[in-house]
Amino acid sequence: MKILRFLIPIFIIGALAIPFVIVVQSVGGLDYFSDSSVSAEDQIYTLFRIAGLEAFLILTFYILFWEFRRILESLFPGISIVRLYFMGWPFVFLFILTHPILFALYNATVSQKISEGLMVFVPKFFQGTDEWIMNLGRLAIYGLFLTALASLLRKKFVRWNLEKKIPILNYIIFILVVFHSQNIGTDASAVVFRSITLFAVGLVMIGIMYRAVARMKF
Repeated sequence: MKILRFLIPIFIIGALAIPFVIVVQSVGGLDYFSDSSVSAEDQIYTLFRIAGLEAFLILTFYILFWEFRRILESLFPGISIVRLYFMGWPFVFLFILTHPILFALYNATVSQKISEGLMVFVPKFFQGTDEWIMNLGRLAIYGLFLTALASLLRKKFVRWNLEKKIPILNYIIFILVVFHSQNIGTDASAVVFRSITLFAVGLVMIGIMYRAVARMKF
């Protein structure tokens, strides 16, 4: 038990470090961000790439946080995992929001128009397949906002049973993010990042199966 308390944080930190290290290495190291010959647009775009990959992994781990809450409660007695889960959603949403914000900033910088940046958050229809895939990402952000809001208001609307609906909404968001990232993500074609996606999907599937077995057992 004591070993798992140590290994779980190490595993999560290590997994989150992988995309950052790979992307930074692909652009030549940390000096890239202080290199005056590199345009601000390229630096913002690189940060956008990192934020997207990190956001995907954080969403994955947060879903697992809920699925394995029984195990976590046994590993960390005295800590209300359920309470931490719902209290943390607003912060998770704000972190994930950095991905589209950086993309909006990139668009605004390239076009020299703030309006172009703001349009990142607005759904677009009848403009080709790429925009429909972008819309999946927008829907995911809207869903994450609802998740964060519902987490804050769950005690005020007890009759709505939000604590059970939020995890279901998160599965839908996860599916949207997977389709969005694998069809339009900058690093989607790279083998290492496809492997990360398969790894994340596999972990979530294991979490779902564990929850199903736990329900039958308990």
